[in-house]
Amino acid sequence: MTKYNTLYPGATQVLVLSRQSATWASQQNNLDAVRPAIDVLKDAGILGSLPPNVLVHVFSNGGARQLTFLSDLLHKIPQPPVSQATPPAECLILDSVPGNAGLATSLRAFTAPIKFLPLKWLAAVPLTILWCAMVGVSKLTGKPDIIEVLRQRLNDPNILPWSSAKTPRVYIYSKDDQVVPSYAVEEHIATARSQKLTVTAELFLRSAHVAHARADPDRYWSIVTNTWADALKSQAAGTVSDEQSGRS
Repeated sequence: MTKYNTLYPGATQVLVLSRQSATWASQQNNLDAVRPAIDVLKDAGILGSLPPNVLVHVFSNGGARQLTFLSDLLHKIPQPPVSQATPPAECLILDSVPGNAGLATSLRAFTAPIKFLPLKWLAAVPLTILWCAMVGVSKLTGKPDIIEVLRQRLNDPNILPWSSAKTPRVYIYSKDDQVVPSYAVEEHIATARSQKLTVTAELFLRSAHVAHARADPDRYWSIVTNTWADALKSQAAGTVSDEQSGRS
């Protein structure tokens, strides 16, 4: 957020935190947890007839799930017609997401804060039991697990009321990420491209999970600013297209 203040000092920032407990919480509890953000977005004018430009930056599976909860709430609110001649610019930055629901990656994700190795091993036991229970319920009910649902939702071109297939989205991920494997991200990128979403992939080689900005800050923040520049270009191109359509 400090870096964003430097890059775009006039922007309003809304930070939505992710909790590990959200994995086990009910859908209603998760929706209630992010509901206060809706009031903040309303105050920022995001739901009005003159919405501002919007850059959405998501970190890891937890942050992506928060995005889906916000999506559920926002899509229930009637959206007024946008009265601007120029529609707002928007982009989506996906950092270290989405992963998969494998046991090894799940254990690494939930035990990452634990530095004492014996305690890490001890914590793995109940987590493995929980993982097996969730997989069993998924198979018995025929419903996809929460990570598979997340992967599907992220490829919705209208995941937010103002987004579309033309919304620039960039995946930032790493070969050395032990929590979200690169192949899981690349599978999602391939699906997104097959669905004609506007996608850019940025692969880092040696950075850890959600640590790409620390590993190579110059490259990381140039990706962010370039993606935002692409969003502004897309906005301008859309305006010109609308004007030409009106003249034809």
